[in-house]
Amino acid sequence: MRRRSRTAIAVLAAAALCLCLAPSAGAAGKRLVGINGVPAPTDAQMARLAAGGTDTIRISVGWRQIEPLPGFRNWVHLDSVVAGATGAGMEVLPVLFHSPKWVSGNNGAVPPIYSDTARTAWSAFVADLVARYGTNGTFWAAHPELPRRPFRYYQVWNEVNLRAFWGGRPNPRGYAELVGLTSRALSADPDAKLLLAGLIPYKTAGPGSVAGTSYLKRLLKFRALRRHVDAVAVHPYGRNPRVVIKGIERIRDVLSPPRTKKSGKRIRRPGWVRKLPILVTEFGWSTGGELWNISPVQADPGEQARWLKRSYKQMRKNAKRLRLRRALYFNFQDFDPEGTDYWSARMGLFDLAGNPKPAWFSYVESGGGTP
Repeated sequence: MRRRSRTAIAVLAAAALCLCLAPSAGAAGKRLVGINGVPAPTDAQMARLAAGGTDTIRISVGWRQIEPLPGFRNWVHLDSVVAGATGAGMEVLPVLFHSPKWVSGNNGAVPPIYSDTARTAWSAFVADLVARYGTNGTFWAAHPELPRRPFRYYQVWNEVNLRAFWGGRPNPRGYAELVGLTSRALSADPDAKLLLAGLIPYKTAGPGSVAGTSYLKRLLKFRALRRHVDAVAVHPYGRNPRVVIKGIERIRDVLSPPRTKKSGKRIRRPGWVRKLPILVTEFGWSTGGELWNISPVQADPGEQARWLKRSYKQMRKNAKRLRLRRALYFNFQDFDPEGTDYWSARMGLFDLAGNPKPAWFSYVESGGGTP
């Protein structure tokens, strides 16, 4: 977080520049490969993912599931997931999302910013989360048998430039408010870092969506974010690896705009914006499912494998230029969301029966692991 004294910030910034903000391509690539766990993998699956070279696993922390009633929080499932991931040697990247019914009614995508009750409840939930899984979290004290891998990045909401994931018209001002609320709730842990929601860089066909580049430009106009934001995320879904890399470049160019071809001038962003690292928290290709034939990320199993391998190769090669810290493939396995067969649930490295697709072996090769 960006709440420290100026002296502390200067010292930490110098260290960050050496260790994080400007790594060599090799250093960035070493910890580049990661995965999304939707739904959360079993312990055996966690072990296989870790052996396959997975450094980071992104897990949904659903407020609606954890706190179905005001003040009643059930951490049993998340405890089990965190234990499985850290026990296997992976870092957990939590994405905080999904308001409970008592906050937002039936639409869990509606953020908790529209009443004092909702804002207070969200802040209490986040504070409890960091007290449990943060640097000095009670979870680690209760499980000395596990490697101590406290949550570091906390991702706030998901794809907020899409109407479906914001519960209404995308609203950068409202999201800036949610970011500030979350940041203040995380402040008890000085090592906590706030990661913005993953943005789809292009304008999608969905009604009410906003291109991620336009959304980010509007969001960065809120100067108060300087105190709260530590990294930016992008979901560069695309037809092939070239489009994936182009999506990352577009977000990078918002943070540090290149000179325009016509005038040769460059839009200047504040220094803190130009230094923000980028994480790819979702990318991938679908090998089937309902409406697959009109999916923007359709691929046969062979193409999925080749494009995954090429994407990681290009991301590793250009990690410094792209300011890239992580690239998490979506998803580890195909799944059935409420019994449907939609194409977005068929992007896994494993099929529904748990059999590896060719892409799994490309993923393992990219991560330097064993299948």
